[in-house]
Amino acid sequence: MMSLTFKAPRRVGFDTALAHVLPSAHMRMMRELMAAERGSKAKPTANETLCWLRLNMPRAALRLEDLLHPAD
Repeated sequence: MMSLTFKAPRRVGFDTALAHVLPSAHMRMMRELMAAERGSKAKPTANETLCWLRLNMPRAALRLEDLLHPAD
C-alpha cells in the first residue's frame, strides 16, 4: 500500500489523499450528494467529508484513513 507524505497545508494533503482513493466520477458524485444533503454548494470541511465517507462509503473511508495515518 502507498503512503503519502505531505509538506503542504492539511487541506491540500487531505484532497490529494482523497483523489488517490476515489476516481473522479465517484468524487463528483460524492460532492453532489453532500451538497444536496447540506443544502449548500460551499466546500465541506475535511472532517465533514470524512464523516460523510464513513457513513456512505466505508471502504473508501478506511483506505483514506490508511493513507493519512499509515502507522495506526
